[in-house]
Amino acid sequence: MGQPLDAVFYIVNETTRKTVENPVFRALKEGFIVGLANHTVLIAKDGTERPIDDSAAPIRCKEGEVVGCVLVFRDITERHRQEAELREREQRFHQTVMNVSVPTLLHADDDTILLVNQVWTDITGYSIEDIPTMGDWTEKAYGERNATAKKYIDSLFEADTRLDNGEWIVTTATGEKRVWDFSSTPVGREPSGRRLIVSTAIDITERKLVEEQLRNLAADLSEADRRKDEFLATLAHELRNPLAPIRNGLQLIKLAGSGQTATIEQARTMMERQLTQLVRLVDDLMDISRITRGMIELRKERVQLTAVVNSAIESSRPLIDKMGHELTVILPKQPMIVEADLTRLAQVFSNLLNNAAKYSDPGGHITLPVVVAASMPQESGGEDEKLAKSSLRILIVDDNRDGADSLGMILRIMGNDIRTAYDGQEGVDVAGEFRPEVVLFDIGMPKLNGYEACRRIREQPWGK
Repeated sequence: MGQPLDAVFYIVNETTRKTVENPVFRALKEGFIVGLANHTVLIAKDGTERPIDDSAAPIRCKEGEVVGCVLVFRDITERHRQEAELREREQRFHQTVMNVSVPTLLHADDDTILLVNQVWTDITGYSIEDIPTMGDWTEKAYGERNATAKKYIDSLFEADTRLDNGEWIVTTATGEKRVWDFSSTPVGREPSGRRLIVSTAIDITERKLVEEQLRNLAADLSEADRRKDEFLATLAHELRNPLAPIRNGLQLIKLAGSGQTATIEQARTMMERQLTQLVRLVDDLMDISRITRGMIELRKERVQLTAVVNSAIESSRPLIDKMGHELTVILPKQPMIVEADLTRLAQVFSNLLNNAAKYSDPGGHITLPVVVAASMPQESGGEDEKLAKSSLRILIVDDNRDGADSLGMILRIMGNDIRTAYDGQEGVDVAGEFRPEVVLFDIGMPKLNGYEACRRIREQPWGK
């Protein structure tokens, strides 16, 4: 007591350490309640410092004159410590979010975005200045799905629990489509009461691309496997065909006597021929690339049809004999040369014979059907034959000019009035002027095909 107020109540700014104006003097001078500014520190007699807040209220006598002042102050050391800890936690949180390696966004339930980290900006091209609200983000990132995304985000606050939001396609500032797998976690409320949520995302765009490639590869492998199975099933069936005549040939050689040189030679030739086919089929089996593609190579050469048929008969004879069928083969006397793969063409005939043997009743008769004593078509008449005459207006439309012109000449000689056109649109135009009774239209033509040109002609009253 008795000391100057400045000596008893010594206050400075916490940061600058400069003396702070005492609120008492303003209260006495101005006559109203005055509070301290923030960050004020009271220095006690022993040098101890305490953060405080205070207020000074003037005391008036009954006449209303200010005659004194009441000074009230509170030690806010604990509150100050808590606020400092909160700021420190916020700074650590902010630093953690900014440095985390996945896209991260902090937003409030009033639609405000409070923070986006650098990874988010690097991937999307959007900084917090570009997307101050969730509405801005959903509009830019989700386009037509904007309303759906906004509604879903609103539901996150109601759930008030961590949620895996699943995969969303995000459009970046450059228009690129990225796939993000989101999760959201509530992180409490601000002192103002706003609820906060942290949303993080993992960019899985590359993973989705790899998954799609793996699916396509699996589909390709499945298709290749299916083709391989079909190929091997067909080949296994064909491999059995040469074996029966080879086995029969061995039996013939075994049973033939020393004087049956011709029989042994015939058997040897047959076995050699069938062995060649067998080797060819094994070659196919070893060609893995053709197996996976389901393709069979044709080795064409000039071969006699008789050799092809005989090879097929050799392969099918055991089954025909087993079923008790009679086989009649009628071959032309003159050589018939074809350009073909002998092995493949022999398989065609062999399959036909095998099917005939399998699906005919036992003891049937198998014969490469021909028309016997059929009347041959009459030769065209000689020079005296007269062309049929007509007198029609005929329009010929064909982009093959030689074809159109030559046909026009023939029909003109027959007495018809002829016009020609060389594309569909020209045909329609000429038809409108010429009013033909008959139109000969090519189908595939430039500008308009034959079908469309005909439709347009029939749309006209004269063309119905």
